[in-house]
Amino acid sequence: MSNGVPSLGEPVGGRIGKDPRERRWRAGAESDIATAIRVGKGFGHFHHTAYSIAAVYSVLGKLDQAEEWIENAANEGFPCYPLFENDPNLERVRTLPRFVSFVAKLRQQYEYIPGETE
Repeated sequence: MSNGVPSLGEPVGGRIGKDPRERRWRAGAESDIATAIRVGKGFGHFHHTAYSIAAVYSVLGKLDQAEEWIENAANEGFPCYPLFENDPNLERVRTLPRFVSFVAKLRQQYEYIPGETE
């Protein structure tokens, strides 16, 4: 963490409250999420924003919200399971049962070709 701002993919969840710069960073991140939702909801490509919101929640250690927003992103038009499986910002949710199940479902939907036998 440099200047109270985590590096890309660096989990910050275990240190909340120990550094006032981190508290400000977290508050700013949550404020930015609220603004993105308020301004962007209804925009045709909001599913990309939903993915970014999921990534931020994951980095913040808010894993239930991260999973919710990943599902929102996928269900609204961004079902990019290879990205979900490899984005370092999603490392904290990657092994959770809900996430694993959801990604497996996406993989099955998008790797299945109708009429082809397995």
